[in-house]
Formats: sequence, structure tokens, C-alpha cells
Amino acid sequence: MRAKTCVVTALLLLIVSVTTARGQTFTGGIRGLVTDANGVIPGVTVTLTNQATNVSRETVTNEVGQYNFPAVPPGTYALKTQVSGYKTAERTGLVLATQQFLTIDFVLEPGSLEETITVMGESPVIDTTTASTGGTLDRLALEQLPSPGRN
Repeated sequence: MRAKTCVVTALLLLIVSVTTARGQTFTGGIRGLVTDANGVIPGVTVTLTNQATNVSRETVTNEVGQYNFPAVPPGTYALKTQVSGYKTAERTGLVLATQQFLTIDFVLEPGSLEETITVMGESPVIDTTTASTGGTLDRLALEQLPSPGRN
């Protein structure tokens, strides 16, 4: 009977230790707040880039100006904020260790509005193999042409 109790106790301890080990993770996280001189800024695009692999993740600040990147593997990262009407802010060389959570806050400065205009145009097709030119005339233009010899 005593051997049976020892076996059951050992099995229970094994199950508890396996469950506890499975719950542990190696990832960390980065979170923070984006503000300006007047308060929080919602809707700011925050980009997290792993500097070793150039893999990026993006999020947008919520209504109270907070952002969060959960489950971030250890490494060296860069954070960049972008929103219309403010200067872009960037922090590089952020080292995230195993199970570490960094809090990186940004205070943005007003900047100029930027517009990007893309003009796409095509040049007319020119045949450079021959010197001849051609065109078309509509019916009205043909009727208005002078014709010597025809009334």
C-alpha cells in the first residue's frame, strides 16, 4: 500500500512540474505612452523593428495614447513613431532580454504636414525606325478642306 501511495505522489508531482514548465515563456514585451505638450496622442503608428533581422511589427496607440508589443523575442530593437502633424521619433539599440518588459515613452514635437505627390505619366510612343508620320482626319475636317478642281 505504501508503494502505491509513493507512485501516485510521484506522478502528481511530475504532472504539476510539467504544467508549470509549460507555462514559462522566454519572450518579453515593449509598451509605452505617446504624448505631446498638451497630453496623450491617440492613433500614432508605432513600428518595432528587430535590428538583427529587419523584421517589423506595427501597432497603433489607443485612445489614451498607449501602445503594446507582447510576446517579443529577446534581441536588439528599434522603435519608431509616425503621425501626421508631428515629427517622427525613433529610438534604436533597445536591448530586450529574456522575459523582460521595457517601457519606452515618447514625447512628440509638432512638425510640418507632409504630402507626397506621385506623378505618373507616359510619353507618347515614337517610332524611331522610320521617318514617316501619319494622322487621321474626321469627316468635318475633310469637308472643309479646299479642293481645287472640284466645286
